[in-house]
Amino acid sequence: MTRRLKMFDYIYFFILAIALGKTLGSLFHWLVYIP
Repeated sequence: MTRRLKMFDYIYFFILAIALGKTLGSLFHWLVYIP
């Protein structure tokens, strides 16, 4: 069970990292397009 929880935790962290990267990318695009 602990291994399963760890696996799910890693997957959740991976999804969160992707979402954060997408948001950062959009913010960077906005900063580039403003000037």
